[in-house]
Amino acid sequence: MKVITTHGLRLGPLLAVTLREHKAEIVRAKRNELDPLEMVELTSALALAAAKRVDPAVTAEQIEQVVDVDNAGVIFAACWGITVPEPAPGEALAVENPSS
Repeated sequence: MKVITTHGLRLGPLLAVTLREHKAEIVRAKRNELDPLEMVELTSALALAAAKRVDPAVTAEQIEQVVDVDNAGVIFAACWGITVPEPAPGEALAVENPSS
């Protein structure tokens, strides 16, 4: 099982049951239709399910103490097995304009 570590969380692959339970929210996230709070809530739910694959004792409270508006995108990506480089403290993620 592939495990990704980000922001101190160890995340395993998402199970089909988790994807089914959150299908509507995942579709809305893919379309950028979630507001920041909804994105944090979805990311927390997915991260909890992914973390429980690695450590069944992980709690929702532990996940919610890590996921915030600033890191939700990176953690969301990690739930799908995508690693995004974490910026050094005080630095923002570099985003390139695809049209340039």
